[in-house]
Amino acid sequence: MFELTQEVEVAAPLDAVWHDWTDPASLEEWFWPASLEPAAHVVPEPAGSWLVRSVPASMAVVATVVSLDAPHVMRLQWSWEGEEDHVTEVQVSLDTVDGGGTRVRVVHSGLLTEDEVASHEQGWADCLDRLVARRRGVES
Repeated sequence: MFELTQEVEVAAPLDAVWHDWTDPASLEEWFWPASLEPAAHVVPEPAGSWLVRSVPASMAVVATVVSLDAPHVMRLQWSWEGEEDHVTEVQVSLDTVDGGGTRVRVVHSGLLTEDEVASHEQGWADCLDRLVARRRGVES
């Protein structure tokens, strides 16, 4: 099994960035490009759901909240719709940095191949870049 880690600093306070990950309307604004018309459903509690769907792209991330320590850590059991037999784990960790911003660290584990890691590395990089741009007021 393989694992990837990505980290960015976001120019927003910890509580605002936690809200970006746990509020469906906020998540829809940045997680995927607007052209995919993302729709989110989030129940931020243990055994709650965390879902982002794109009807135009016919895809969805379906996750269950394994645990959370708001506003610092959320662990998800993660799969792509239609691939529920391949469940991975995503841990999102948030920490305050000097200047009042927030460090976001995503650890995605349980990936099966190097190709899957490469695909998810690009996906997470794009996703986190949109979060950073959102908090800078830049449209992506």
